[in-house]
Amino acid sequence: MKLQRTVLAASITLAFSAPALAEPPPGTRYHTDPQHSFVHDQTREAIGTVNMITCFFGAMNPHELVNQPAYMALVDETKCDENRRSQASNSDTSGGTTGAAEYTTAFVHSSRASNADPMRVKAWIHSEDDGHASTIHANVSAVQAPSPSNPYGDFRLDFCGAENGSAQCQFQGYLAGSANGVQFVEQGQSGAGASTRRVYLTRDGDNAGAGAIESDEPQNGGPNVLTRFQFAFNATHFRRSDGLNDVCFDRSESTSKKSVWRYGLYDHLGERVERASGFPIKFGDFHGYAGYHGVHLPQEAMNTLTTGSTVHRQSFGEGGDTATPYEVTRARGRLLKYSSHVAQLGNLDKVRFNFHPFAGLENATANAVIAGRDENSIRQTMLEAYYSTGNNNFMISGYQNCGQSGCVTRTLETEVPFSTGDLTRYVLSGLNAHSQSFGGPVFFSAEAVDNVLGSHPQVGASPVRYRTESLVYPGAPGAPTNLACVADCPTPASVTTFIGDVQNGNPHTLPRSPNGTITPVSYAYHGVSGHLQHAAQDVAFAPGVTPQMLNGSRFGHGVRTGRLVPADQLTNMFCQGSLTNYCETRAEELAEYYVWEFGANPWNQFVGLRTPGTTDFVPFDPPMQVSYQVPNRPEEFGEHAGTQLRLSYNGFGELHGIPGHCVNPENNQPTDCGGPGSKRYVPAFAIPHHGVEGVVSAGADNYFVKWLDRELRFARVASGACSGLTLGSLANLPSLAGLRNPADPQDPVYIGAEPVISGAPRVIHGVTQ
Repeated sequence: MKLQRTVLAASITLAFSAPALAEPPPGTRYHTDPQHSFVHDQTREAIGTVNMITCFFGAMNPHELVNQPAYMALVDETKCDENRRSQASNSDTSGGTTGAAEYTTAFVHSSRASNADPMRVKAWIHSEDDGHASTIHANVSAVQAPSPSNPYGDFRLDFCGAENGSAQCQFQGYLAGSANGVQFVEQGQSGAGASTRRVYLTRDGDNAGAGAIESDEPQNGGPNVLTRFQFAFNATHFRRSDGLNDVCFDRSESTSKKSVWRYGLYDHLGERVERASGFPIKFGDFHGYAGYHGVHLPQEAMNTLTTGSTVHRQSFGEGGDTATPYEVTRARGRLLKYSSHVAQLGNLDKVRFNFHPFAGLENATANAVIAGRDENSIRQTMLEAYYSTGNNNFMISGYQNCGQSGCVTRTLETEVPFSTGDLTRYVLSGLNAHSQSFGGPVFFSAEAVDNVLGSHPQVGASPVRYRTESLVYPGAPGAPTNLACVADCPTPASVTTFIGDVQNGNPHTLPRSPNGTITPVSYAYHGVSGHLQHAAQDVAFAPGVTPQMLNGSRFGHGVRTGRLVPADQLTNMFCQGSLTNYCETRAEELAEYYVWEFGANPWNQFVGLRTPGTTDFVPFDPPMQVSYQVPNRPEEFGEHAGTQLRLSYNGFGELHGIPGHCVNPENNQPTDCGGPGSKRYVPAFAIPHHGVEGVVSAGADNYFVKWLDRELRFARVASGACSGLTLGSLANLPSLAGLRNPADPQDPVYIGAEPVISGAPRVIHGVTQ
């Protein structure tokens, strides 16, 4: 029997059927890989823990390994943490790395005495929060699997999160499902104070019911806030009330907005398109994962992982487990190479990009974007814009606002066009930008800006350069040795100064200069250590700097230099018509340039693995760049209809780059990411998985797309449509009296001592090896 991760969400979710499949042969993965739809509603925000735990159990595949020895499972936390993937700060798309997995280790044992007995699942899930290690002890007893007549099954899941070696729960609770409905209770204690969450749902017939949710917990480190919802639903509508706002939603799929969080790519035979993006490793007693985005291990292990350490690749197979040793080279940053490709300006019609107006904007334009700003004060603000073929102009649509919770994009009520004077400022240097939809750096050439300024008839064919990224391995053939920087150039001294004031500081010692009157900074790329060095010192954060120390900083996701060029090509960086001044954008005329990235996160650092005694690193596939032609249907694809996007495919389930927007969870309507109140950042549309509309291209190769995990947000309708629905009563919320402790030997649901497993992971996020 399978404990479905959508079990609680089923309270407000219809059993949606997938569209008809086509093209690949029947019976292939394209047809048989499962799809999961779930409804996101404001009520789900109060039950984040249970959704995460059930997601973890779904990714551990206990139903596939019943009565087999205890096994290890790696679960990608980024796929199960709804709050992290939809936080509004994801609207800042100008930097950081997407698709970097964060694997959590779990030890699992699944058993069933007979077909007449319950399935019992015991799990020890290792968790780490702000450097504090703990274990979630979980016990599941499942009597009946979910079915059309009983969508919740018959089960009970008890859990306790305790510090390692302790049976004292920092948080504990239970989730129980039956034909009558669902109950959930959780209580916890943290540095911010005590918290409780309670949920119940009762069924009334096959597709109707009611319930209530209550949460009482600290908010943002402050006092507790009590939140209550009552709800009811039938086959056609869903009603929700928080005591002040009583709203009604249409439950039909046809009126719902859809966002997909995971896609699969398939070849013409219908088989999965896989990437050699990484594999499980073991370092001492710690388990983790190594791949293109670095090594992910518990912080305790990362504190001791250094150049010269040995890790073992773990593989599970019919011949038994294998452990292949590799020697580690670790640097606190990584060098990336960006190779040039050319598109046409018309290909970027309505495609959002972010840019710093380093040459400034006219005073009137700057003030229209942000009141009180002028041509100089606007320079360091990250702006959001797009090129409009209809207006034949660049339109500024928002700006980045940074605070303690990170950076979010504020949407302008009225978009601001570039003036003639603004275009003139960039007609010689071009416009440098970053586009999530085009996969990274984008450069609007001087020719393109000039053609926009002059309304040239062939403006749509103007060249726009975009770049594909690849990782540079230390000592590899062709790796640069001496590099030069003329903008955004950190030094060891400037990095140290920044750490002293991360909220207001800037790690770059050489800011961008619109007139190019600067002295270049010289670097050496060390072919053994993998570090970028200035004056023989590493340009990176010190080993003791943690992600928590950078909270609230606009560099929390990492620091990136400006474009670096080989020292012998520095003369190519002279501004047009000058032999003394430098313009960084001239690097766009080169086939390749480099960027040094460093930070406190695993994906900001280089960890290379070599076979002992050799100099060759294990190669990992970089993300594959694919293009997608968005169907020209504005009613479904909005402002992106008819555009061509460049997307990044990191491996099965990992297709990134679809533009997004923020929605208000109270009414599911689009909202400003930086405005007041609660909001979520979601993909703006879903790629269909049928016909030519569900195909992406990489060069001459075409691949079919299939959504795997899909969110639906109901459309709000007039309250009268829910007049026949009676809200659940708060008096029926379950009490805390029924809590049990799977970590306590005296408790009937005690799961025993954690098994010692040294072999390879049996399951990697839902895929049994």
